[in-house]
Amino acid sequence: MKSYNALVCLFVLVIFFPTSTWAIKNLCSDCGFQAKENETICSKCSKPLNKCLGCGFLNRVLADYCQKCFLPMAEMRILGSIASETRDELRLGESERAQLDRELQKLSFLIEKFPDKSEIYLYRQAKIFKRMNFSAKEAKAWEEYLAKFPQTSHKPEITLFLSEALRKWGYLFYQQGEKEKALEKFLGAAKTNPMNSEAWIWVGRLRNEKKELGLAGDAYLEALKANPGDKIAIHFLKSLKKVIPPELLKRPAEFFEKPIVQKSTEISIPQISPQTTVSGTQTPVVQASWTLPIVSTVSSASSPKKISPVVPIANPTIIPSGK
Repeated sequence: MKSYNALVCLFVLVIFFPTSTWAIKNLCSDCGFQAKENETICSKCSKPLNKCLGCGFLNRVLADYCQKCFLPMAEMRILGSIASETRDELRLGESERAQLDRELQKLSFLIEKFPDKSEIYLYRQAKIFKRMNFSAKEAKAWEEYLAKFPQTSHKPEITLFLSEALRKWGYLFYQQGEKEKALEKFLGAAKTNPMNSEAWIWVGRLRNEKKELGLAGDAYLEALKANPGDKIAIHFLKSLKKVIPPELLKRPAEFFEKPIVQKSTEISIPQISPQTTVSGTQTPVVQASWTLPIVSTVSSASSPKKISPVVPIANPTIIPSGK
């Protein structure tokens, strides 16, 4: 109960008393000595005050994001106040969700700080939302990307991602009983990619439920055009007494004859790392590959664990066009 009350008090301080929060941020977690905002090590007990657990960089107290790797420091300060043995044993901050959350915070910071690089950051942000199954946020991210970079050479691939995200978002609305919003998203998915047969099936279903039988039939016919031989579309078209073109009743022969070729699962995507300029500020640099963080299963007793290990993305991806 005491720990719960302490947590509530800390939340109230953060929300309503930012000045007090800064004072807490300024305090050494070991000895309680108040440090100056430009210090990196406690002048009383020599404990690092704002150490990044991702790259090990000692940041100044005032830094909210690591000056070397741009990870958010708020969580690092809390984790840094916990004994490393306890942190390692409980794997605090090492879950994939925690790492992806940090990456999203980092990208939001980079988009604001380096708008000229936003094409890369927005793309990566959308891919993380996709990986986390945040369909609504993913759809909004792809829409923002296409609005800012309408001439991108990768628009066809991105519209496929957007269409599928809208379809999943629509299904979430449908599960919540908000059928009008669901229909809006399904229509958006079908408009974005007319070959999204599953989106058309859902449009047909909701039109059918609204007794809009003509529109329902049109939607099922579009689904069948996108996916000839689809049994669901054929069933409902027959129940609606719609004329079905014979060529749409079966899948084309080449569908069975041509083997499906899998694309390479590792495609190079730019990775952002900082570079210090003459003035001492940091700017991002494009490196060879772009990776997403996941939990590392390898541990070493001889060296402390670092936050946010990374591995290559394990699904087909595309490279945003350069500026």
